Amino acid sequence: MRKLLVIGIGAGNPDHMTVQAISGLNQA
Repeated sequence: MRKLLVIGIGAGNPDHMTVQAISGLNQA
């Protein structure tokens, strides 16, 4: 969860946050 939050904050854009979150889950 924390990793996804960090990625989301790093992206800055909500749309990117969703994409990054999905990518993170896939990598995990």
